[in-house]
Amino acid sequence: VSEFFSLALSYILYLYDRKKLIGASRINDRGITKKLLLISLPVTVSACIRSALSMLQHVLIPKGLKASGKSWSDALSSYGALHGMAMPLILFPSAFIGAFAGLLIPEVSEFCVQKNEKRLRRVSYRMLSLSLFFSIGVSGIMLFYSEALGLLIYKSSETASYVKIMAPLIPVMYIDGAVDAILKGSGHQVYSMNVNILDTLTACLFAITLIPKMGIMGYVVSIYATEILNTTLSLSKMIAVTGMRPKIFHQVIMPLLCIIGATNASSILMKLLSIGSVGGVGLATQIIFTSFGYIMLLFITKTVGKDEKEFLRAALLSERRYNEYIEKTNIP
Repeated sequence: VSEFFSLALSYILYLYDRKKLIGASRINDRGITKKLLLISLPVTVSACIRSALSMLQHVLIPKGLKASGKSWSDALSSYGALHGMAMPLILFPSAFIGAFAGLLIPEVSEFCVQKNEKRLRRVSYRMLSLSLFFSIGVSGIMLFYSEALGLLIYKSSETASYVKIMAPLIPVMYIDGAVDAILKGSGHQVYSMNVNILDTLTACLFAITLIPKMGIMGYVVSIYATEILNTTLSLSKMIAVTGMRPKIFHQVIMPLLCIIGATNASSILMKLLSIGSVGGVGLATQIIFTSFGYIMLLFITKTVGKDEKEFLRAALLSERRYNEYIEKTNIP
């Protein structure tokens, strides 16, 4: 029902925009359709291939776990705890950064059509910075509170251990979505889909060779290897396309130090206030304190500087302020 509702709403909005834009510019509808097909057909074919490989991967993984010595029941249980319970918890916060990244796709497309490399480089840099700040914060919270989250939500120590194992990979997974948005906006959606196909194909090979030998930890290694491969290829392409130069100290090391400080400060504060993490209220209070502390440290250390604050303010408030920001800001 939700998918049909989403499709119907998207189609209505498409018809509205199509009528408005074609009427205003008097562009031939057939010409637009041809251009859209040149983009959509390769992407559709790539998506179908990836879906088929993904299906094969999810069939092979339980078989690989069984081959490692587990019974079918234990194999499906371990796979379900990691893939069906821990991973949704790990990926849930990415919806926020994913929605924000998706809104930038039309902007990036406009800059590419205008051949405005400076504006494309600026937006890509800020998007990468904000994605890293957000994902490193989420990673620290998931890692620090993994046991409490797993026991509270799933009442499972096994799931809690998988959350802790996967938490360090969160920044890699989250920025991959932001980088893909930049690549799609700049006309490299086919490259992005091909990288995703390579990612899934590599996962299938791991399911055949590694998981029967290592069991569930082989699947963990598979996730780490394929996510790092995917993000490395996509990020390298984005840097080549935009000319952007990442700053490791500013974008990675400083947020990492801030979240370490925030989690430790929150833990000390909660002990002083005699508030434990048992129960939903206690855990929620700790996470709120940690999040607030992390944000404060980002501002105090000027990791989130004037440019990032202006970018967020302009992007959220008005198109005019956003364009003004793009024109005046300077990045390497």
